[in-house]
Amino acid sequence: MTMKKVLFVNPSWDRYVSKRGKRYNRYWPPLDLLSCAGLLEKHGFQCTVYDQRLGGSCPIPADGHDFIFATSSSLDRWQCPNLDLELFVERIQPLFPDHTYVLGAHGTMDPSYVARLVRKGGIIREEPEVAVLKIVSGEDRQAIPGLTYLEGNKVVSNPSQDPPPLDDLAIPAYHLVDIRRYGYELLGRNFALLETTRGCPHSCTYCYLGMYPKYRLKSPQRVVQEVKMLLSTTPTQNVYFIDLEFAIHRRHCEAVLSALIESGLKFRWCCQTRADSIDLELLKKMRQAGCRLVHYGVETGSPRVLEMVNKRIHLEEIRRAVRLTHQAGLDSACFFMLGFPTESESEIRQTLNFAVDLNPTYASFHIATPYPETRMYQDFQRRRDGCFIEETYQQALPLPKLKALEREAYLRYYLRPQYLFSRFTRSPVESLQQLRLFWSFLSVA
Repeated sequence: MTMKKVLFVNPSWDRYVSKRGKRYNRYWPPLDLLSCAGLLEKHGFQCTVYDQRLGGSCPIPADGHDFIFATSSSLDRWQCPNLDLELFVERIQPLFPDHTYVLGAHGTMDPSYVARLVRKGGIIREEPEVAVLKIVSGEDRQAIPGLTYLEGNKVVSNPSQDPPPLDDLAIPAYHLVDIRRYGYELLGRNFALLETTRGCPHSCTYCYLGMYPKYRLKSPQRVVQEVKMLLSTTPTQNVYFIDLEFAIHRRHCEAVLSALIESGLKFRWCCQTRADSIDLELLKKMRQAGCRLVHYGVETGSPRVLEMVNKRIHLEEIRRAVRLTHQAGLDSACFFMLGFPTESESEIRQTLNFAVDLNPTYASFHIATPYPETRMYQDFQRRRDGCFIEETYQQALPLPKLKALEREAYLRYYLRPQYLFSRFTRSPVESLQQLRLFWSFLSVA
């Protein structure tokens, strides 16, 4: 019997910074595709991963494969996917024979819309691994959970699946990509993504969690196993644990850190967590385990907006977290959003002032996006022009004004003489990389 050949495709989004919605299209490994490929290889299928992000507009080698799976949003974009879906469709248009399937956040948000765009094959909603295995194994598509497809002109959506324990998934097939081609300007080259958890137990109004049916934990032993495999088979030096909230489950987080420390594995890593999930003791243990950078979703400097978006945190807790992060010898990156529904210009300027006051190592500013299935979309989106839009109709400021404030935020934050001096005296090379990132963002109109 001939071994089935499967192609996984991570399409290019053209620009390093997307024009619509200004999403960074970083050269990061497509972790969801690697996880699917690892599972298929475990069951005897032959897999190839083609990352068009690295190859720009190079043709996708689709011929000779029994199945093709293309992601519209690799795992690092499950929570905040790109908005220019038409560009994705254009990229994978040549892959639309009957054996092409699309996975990712777009088809999960609006499976009927995306299924009609794709026409053939099908849409895999939510986490893809189990559905991908069932499709390649030849199971009846009517019995595959999480699959949406067309029967004639009728859209059929099978019930969603109950996601498996994370330890039951295969180790990501990192041997199928060249790790040397990936990097994160805030951490370094030879870069990989891993997980210790999936999902988030919180319910902020702007946060899209549709790709994560349930919050689950990976055992500390499994985390160490994946890191060992990664370091022993690839030249990986830097890892981003891409959990939505790395430290929110304190006992599990400490167990993972202890396991990493006891393993003696040497690598640099970063993570994202809530500001109210950490203290100095935990941060010091994170550094001992190899952490060098912590990301915080700050979102706003306005107490009213903070309460409105159901963040359930206080500004003083955020100040404390950033201060303790630096005290522990770690870098910080804070994410801010501008233009929440009903947010005034004065409240946005509160956010800019708060960012300068916090003075994290890195700061990122983006216009808030109303993703479907979020409370922000449901509460404030009164007209339906499609799911993938840049603004709601209850924003207090028009989009051009918000874009001007977004630009002002970057200029004000990064061109402070004190900030420039501290960055260049610490690391001229890192500072030049950061300047290139800064310019690539501002150069997109």
